[in-house]
Amino acid sequence: MELLLVALLILVLLLNFAASLYISKAHAYERSQKAIQILLIWIFPIIGSVLFSYFLWKDRQTHTSTKQVGNHSSISNSDSVNYYYGANHHGGR
Repeated sequence: MELLLVALLILVLLLNFAASLYISKAHAYERSQKAIQILLIWIFPIIGSVLFSYFLWKDRQTHTSTKQVGNHSSISNSDSVNYYYGANHHGGR
């Protein structure tokens, strides 16, 4: 029984440490947000680490899907139309 508790404690500590490191390196949050999230991870060990890691993972998923070609905010509709007709249709419509 004691060995199981020690193993569980080590697992929780590793999970918290990994989640804290993951959040501290994230570019999606400001310093104050990171500090609060890391504090909550250590106050609520299992729930906090899993929850905040999941939120960061979802933020990264959303961020990567918006960076696909044609979805970038610096490309206007006229630029995309000009590129489409210029690159794909040679000599007319």
